[in-house]
Amino acid sequence: GIYIGGRGGQDIAKEQAKEEESPKVEQKTEPTEKKEDKKKAPKSEAKAEDTQIEVGVGQTAELSNRTLTVNDLQRGYIAPNSFSRPGSGNEFISVNVTLTNTGNQSINVSSLDFKAEDSSGVRRNAVIVVDLPGAITVGSIAPNGELTGNLVLEAPQGDPGVKLVYEPGGLPGLRPTVTVELT
Repeated sequence: GIYIGGRGGQDIAKEQAKEEESPKVEQKTEPTEKKEDKKKAPKSEAKAEDTQIEVGVGQTAELSNRTLTVNDLQRGYIAPNSFSRPGSGNEFISVNVTLTNTGNQSINVSSLDFKAEDSSGVRRNAVIVVDLPGAITVGSIAPNGELTGNLVLEAPQGDPGVKLVYEPGGLPGLRPTVTVELT
């Protein structure tokens, strides 16, 4: 348990360091782009920037500089090692997602961008599972690149209303939040 906690701490530290760097990069280019977009874009598009995007499994959510698709999910997932186990009354859900960078700058990716939301509205961070095949870790995707990988979420066993929540950069409200109904 200590080992995993230590790793998570490092990932969080790396992620925070990235968050501090990335706004500086974005500020150079985004302000001019955003003003132009708002003049040209129809009202419905401008509204989508502030709201939640909701899609189902197999559907693609389109954000301003990336798309997200949940390809597949497996409820009652059992981790490949005995360290990672869901809490009492909970189950793991393995989720396979594809992120595509549709913008002209690299985008950061981290498992910390993903959470599970249960039908009571409780949110839990994605679980860091050691030896998870194809796990999404901290990294970046080049323009026009795509990344397909796996995440493990934890939610109450058999909960019919579990959603995957994607908040890029881990900063709520900065960009639209994508929620995917895991049914």
